Amino acid sequence: MIAMSRNFALLFISNIFNSFAFYLLVPTLPLYFLSDLKLSFQEIGYAISSFSISVILFRPFAGYLVDRFRRTTLLRLTLVAIALTYLLYPRIHTFLGIVAIRIFHGMLFGISSSVLSAVAADLGGDRIGQAIALYSLTIPLGMMGGSFLGLTILKSSGAEIMFLFTFLVSLIPLTLSFFLSSPSEDSKKGRFFSLAHLISLDALPFSVSMIFPMMVYGSINTFAAIHAEQVGFGSCEIFFFLFCLSLILSRLFMGKLFDSGMIKTLVLGGLFLILLGTLTLSFSHGIFSFSISGILSGAGFGILMPTCQAAINAISRPNERGSANSTYFLSYDLGIGLSSFIVGHLLDTATVAEVYRIFSFIIPFAAIPFFLFALPRFHMKKGIAKLQTI
Repeated sequence: MIAMSRNFALLFISNIFNSFAFYLLVPTLPLYFLSDLKLSFQEIGYAISSFSISVILFRPFAGYLVDRFRRTTLLRLTLVAIALTYLLYPRIHTFLGIVAIRIFHGMLFGISSSVLSAVAADLGGDRIGQAIALYSLTIPLGMMGGSFLGLTILKSSGAEIMFLFTFLVSLIPLTLSFFLSSPSEDSKKGRFFSLAHLISLDALPFSVSMIFPMMVYGSINTFAAIHAEQVGFGSCEIFFFLFCLSLILSRLFMGKLFDSGMIKTLVLGGLFLILLGTLTLSFSHGIFSFSISGILSGAGFGILMPTCQAAINAISRPNERGSANSTYFLSYDLGIGLSSFIVGHLLDTATVAEVYRIFSFIIPFAAIPFFLFALPRFHMKKGIAKLQTI
């Protein structure tokens, strides 16, 4: 079993705590900027978005670095810098300083997420679907605990303790990384810089296809709570809990189905569940409908996201998985970023429920690039790989 190997277990635990530390700050930084630093809402918006912009701009270069240098060494250096960044946050009290550290943090996040995903694919071997499915569990697991605990610590003990606790948590993945090794630790000599190394052509069709679902994903995570208030439901913790739980459970069986060749079924099933979940959410008014929408949409994203990530790793050579993962993750960055921009403008004249109904119509369009470009390239590359092994 992949999950029982020493290296994969180290990677799995490392990224749980890496995600845990990251999500400690996701819901708390806006509150900290507002109450402690007295930033305006406009400045807070710029500070938060500067992270996403930095990740988008640096993603391709992060992939090149992952393919050019030893992955575990790059990972350790990046985790050291991330840990120090958590200590710097409470020491900076100006708007420009906050924007600068957010840009720096975004660059580091782009590197760490790309290298960790590449190592997970390396460790998967011929069961890459199961490896990516298991590895992808670490993010929702870290999100579930980190978001809740971050808000709890900030409210009970203050920002200084929250940042210190985040730093201490970040030392766990850093420590574990010194015991981690990757099968692709051969020298990367000859990988001189060129623009061709920044974007993976194998991953690009899946990345373009995923932009539309990730727009929906971003709108759900960002605006579901506002939607609940608008329809008089009040608190929607049950929605997010079931969304995360469904996101986790659906990944437990996705890996074996992918490795058995059912990628088309997984893509169709994921898109269909996202469509149903988004439509259900748009008409939700009570606990039952919010719960159903959380289960459906969580299962859809839990199937689709790791399926596409497994696909691009399966058809990429080991020494090109850094650029493949960074290219794929661009769809996450662009989709989530676009959703915030578009929904923010639509909410001037529409309710969140109406926005969700509009967004649900873009899901069928996402199937077009999947079936015209992404899946044909996947099957072509897999066919070439089989011929080369004969």
